[in-house]
Amino acid sequence: MPDYRKTKLACYLGFITQAIAANFAPLLFLKFHKDYGISLGNIALISTVYFFTQLLIDLFCAKFKIKKQP
Repeated sequence: MPDYRKTKLACYLGFITQAIAANFAPLLFLKFHKDYGISLGNIALISTVYFFTQLLIDLFCAKFKIKKQP
């Protein structure tokens, strides 16, 4: 039986990196608003698009299965 420990570790590290990236941008929302004059509505759209993109990718990955070799 194959050992998937390294694959699982890579997936977990990917989730951690993704969580950091998702939570870093909101910390800079006021900076973006003041420095670049971007409206808060457009800035909130960044998080909305990121959330729905991530949701779709997670749903796709949940459906993806590795076929067993005979």
